[in-house]
Amino acid sequence: MTMRPSSVALAACMIAGMTAACNSGEPQPPELQAIRLPTGAKLAPDGAWLFVANSNLDLQEQNSTLVAVSLEDLHAGLAAPRPAGAALEASAPCRWSEPDAEDRTIVECDPARLIAREHSVQIPSGAGNIALDLPAGAEGPWRLLVPSSLERLTGTPTGMVSWIDVRSERAGIIMDCGQDAAAQCATEYQVANLLPDTSRLTVDPLGARVAYLPHLLGGAFTLIDLDGDFGPALAAVRENVLTESTNTQFFGGFAAAVRPCDPAAAPRSTLECTRPLIYVTQRFWPGLRTLSVNPGLKQIVAFATGLGSTQLQDVEKALIGDRPVTGDLAFEDPAGERLLVVHTTPPALSRIDTSLGPDGDPLDVEVATIPLCRNPNLLALHQPPGEESLALVSCYSDSQVAVVALATFTAVATLDVEAGPNELVVDHARRKLYVVHTLASTIGVVELDARSPDYLRIIGRVGLASDE
Repeated sequence: MTMRPSSVALAACMIAGMTAACNSGEPQPPELQAIRLPTGAKLAPDGAWLFVANSNLDLQEQNSTLVAVSLEDLHAGLAAPRPAGAALEASAPCRWSEPDAEDRTIVECDPARLIAREHSVQIPSGAGNIALDLPAGAEGPWRLLVPSSLERLTGTPTGMVSWIDVRSERAGIIMDCGQDAAAQCATEYQVANLLPDTSRLTVDPLGARVAYLPHLLGGAFTLIDLDGDFGPALAAVRENVLTESTNTQFFGGFAAAVRPCDPAAAPRSTLECTRPLIYVTQRFWPGLRTLSVNPGLKQIVAFATGLGSTQLQDVEKALIGDRPVTGDLAFEDPAGERLLVVHTTPPALSRIDTSLGPDGDPLDVEVATIPLCRNPNLLALHQPPGEESLALVSCYSDSQVAVVALATFTAVATLDVEAGPNELVVDHARRKLYVVHTLASTIGVVELDARSPDYLRIIGRVGLASDE
């Protein structure tokens, strides 16, 4: 797949470790109807919108943006594309692409026809993933939370979390972050002055009104109170808790997942499911750290080292250093007895037995591992009722998505996608996978309907080849 010239330059700067030097000249106001260096995405509870965080990692614009892609318009356009090269408009946002070097075509769609300016806001540069909070249930309003870390982008040693409230109405959605006429969110909609190097934000899925934020460096773990007096607020920080790595320069966490809990078969540490059991991947050490929180007091509970840490793969020390070792994770069953963990170095997917042992604690034993394409990081699950369940893993360096059948725990396909695949979002109702391509600045659409002749194939993208 081809890369846009700006993306090639960005990749070169990132490899050289000179991101700041890539920002020459005065930054421009961000485009509000575009997909540009996207890093995060989240499906709306009603399935009508795909929210996308544009990172501005090259600092060529003044801020990151958060935009809403109309999925109704996208899929209508994918179903009735215009001929290649045809002009596009609101009623016809998609067309066939020109054949590539292998004589393949897909349907390409114009982001400006799918994103309304009033559905876009500006947030601080360095935006990461998007977490979804439903303080009033799925009917809304919904709340989107986006972490940012500015230290390596601006020299300011701070992280933050921005939030945007979304109301769904008959005429569409209304985005609210106290934005001004230029769509820039107000500072009142930020949890500011957090420790830097924020990673992936996770809202507790079991009802605790908190969110979890590991930090890539420094070993810190931050707890966000979702019900602060004026919105989300800093609840607690535990420093040097993600520190199993012997490398004192590079240690920290990447992603968090909460073990499902059944009061009839609850791990001891959950106190009969009154406290969550949180698994956190270590970014520069091949293992997991387990933590908990006291939801009432909004306090972090760190278990003793040895009880709270689990080493997985035996990785050669020469491979660790400053390389990321462990990535995303997710529980694959509602009982919380099987945990999937992505290994970035060396590239692999592991299954962890998290069933309870005789002492009432999870076993946390690695039972199966399969190799993947290079630099895998993020994970999504597709588990249609009565059909084969799949784990999908984005491989950033190889521009591929690995597909693993969970019943047999075997790799069944490796999909060629566009440059820099990152976040993966499964649209269960439409049986589609949305692939965030950070370097290509596009969103790919992959078919997940096993009855389709295009099964496990990229069939469309939000982004035009003429922009590359």
